[in-house]
Order: sequence, then C-alpha cells, then structure tokens
Amino acid sequence: MSDPVPLGTGWSTEAVRRFVSLAEEGATAEVISLKLQRPLPDIRAKAAELGLSLKAA
Repeated sequence: MSDPVPLGTGWSTEAVRRFVSLAEEGATAEVISLKLQRPLPDIRAKAAELGLSLKAA
C-alpha cells in the first residue's frame, strides 16, 4: 500500500513573505488569491493565522 498523498500544499517562506507584502500594500484577499494562485479560503486562513487584516473587496 502506498503512502497517502497530502491534500493541499504548504506555504514556503517566500510565499509567506509575498503574502505579507501584498497584505501590507492593501491588496484584497481576492487579489492575493489570484497572485499567489491559492484558493480564497486558504488566503483567509493564512491571514487569520498571521494576525493580518485584509482589505475588503
């Protein structure tokens, strides 16, 4: 039996840096989602994890 394939991908250090930079520039969750090519729920969860407020669309 093979090992299970993990669902989703982790966040690299570079992706987190880019995420924080975009958030500090005032990008919305939707824009960050498009630029980082990640689902919107992942963006909102990461913002909550980092204690960041994202600009409303």
